[in-house]
Amino acid sequence: MRCIVVEDDAQPMSELPAPHELGNEFTYLGGYFSNLKLTKGHLKDKVLSKPGLNELNRETHRMLMFVAYYIPHYEIATRIITYLDSLVRIRAIDCMAHAFPVPQNYYYPALFVEAPGPSTIRAKKTKHCTTDYMLV
Repeated sequence: MRCIVVEDDAQPMSELPAPHELGNEFTYLGGYFSNLKLTKGHLKDKVLSKPGLNELNRETHRMLMFVAYYIPHYEIATRIITYLDSLVRIRAIDCMAHAFPVPQNYYYPALFVEAPGPSTIRAKKTKHCTTDYMLV
């Protein structure tokens, strides 16, 4: 099983690479880097990334606003679902994903960004993620 989950307002920025280029772990394909403490907001400094697959450093930052992500096989999905089932309180998936018991990568540059235009969730939203996983 290979699964790419894509938000309804996602805009593709390039062709999808071959499945082996997306790795064998949970992989972000769009979103933005955030500080570990959510109240500190998005990262202001660009994260150094090489083209292609990069490991997410969960000790320094997290990923938010999942525009798209890749789940390569059912074992990863099962571990995530088991973790979610163990929680007493469920929150938005991007707030919980930092604690998923699976390795996490991101593909750089992002393959999807949030399409421009008004948000259906927040009327005053003006910032959108970029292919550098930054919020501007």
